[in-house]
Amino acid sequence: MDWYRGAYQMNIAEYAVAKYSYDLYRANLQCDFSEVWNMQSVSPQMLGCLMHAAQQASDVINDEHRRVANCSEWAKRTECWEQLKKYPSCLDADPIETTTAISSSSSRTTRRAPLPEQSKAINFTQDAVPHAQDATPSVMSPQRQPSMSKRRTGESTSSMQTAQTKVSSPASAAAAPESAQLSLEDRRTYLTSIPPANWATFMRWCQHRPNPDSKSLAILAKIDHQIELTDDDVESLWNLRLKSIRRGFPASILSPR
Repeated sequence: MDWYRGAYQMNIAEYAVAKYSYDLYRANLQCDFSEVWNMQSVSPQMLGCLMHAAQQASDVINDEHRRVANCSEWAKRTECWEQLKKYPSCLDADPIETTTAISSSSSRTTRRAPLPEQSKAINFTQDAVPHAQDATPSVMSPQRQPSMSKRRTGESTSSMQTAQTKVSSPASAAAAPESAQLSLEDRRTYLTSIPPANWATFMRWCQHRPNPDSKSLAILAKIDHQIELTDDDVESLWNLRLKSIRRGFPASILSPR
C-alpha cells in the first residue's frame, strides 16, 4: 500500500466502506452478506474494491488543497464526502488474493454445511451493525428470556410442531413463506417462537438501516413489551422477515430455537 501515509486509518476505513456502498447503490447492486458470513471473510473481488475505495478516500482526506488544515476535521465536513463521491467507481478494481481468502474459497463447500450456533450468529450481527452498543438499552434486552410462545397459553403443541415442521431450517425458513404453505396462526406461532435475544439483534439491525420503517419498529417494540400481535402485525412482521433475509440478514437468527 504505497498510497497509505501512515495516519487517519479510522477516517479512511469509514470513508472506504461508505464509498463502496455508494458505488454499489449507483450500480443498482447489493453486498452479498450471506457469502461474507459463509466464508467468514470477504472475497478477493470485494477486498480489491474496498482497498481501491480506501486509496480514493486517502487521496481526498490528505488532499493538499482541502478547505480545512486538520485532516480529521476535514473528514467531518460534507464537502469531503461530496468530493469523494466524484471519484470513479471502485467496483472495477482488480481482485486481491490473500492466504485467508484462498483457504476460505477452497473449503467453501465443506464450511457452508454446518449451521452457526445461536450465540455466534448473534455476535456476528451485532458486530456488523455500526454503533450497536449505543442502541437504546431498554430495547429487548437478552436478559428478558421468557419465551414469547409461553404468553400465548391458547396455542397447542401441535400448532407449534406444524409451524416448525413446515419451516425446519434457516434455508427453508426463507423459502417456505413464499410457497404460501403457512396459515396466519402458523406464522404467528413461528414468529413468537423466535428467542427475544434474536429479535433484539434484528431490531438493532433495522434501526441502523437507511430510513428505518417506524411501523416495523413499533411492531418489534410490541414483542419487547410482550404485547400480543394483531393479525396485521403478524403479516407485516412476516413480510419484514422475508425482505430482511433477502437483503442479507442471517435467516438462522429469525428462526425458532
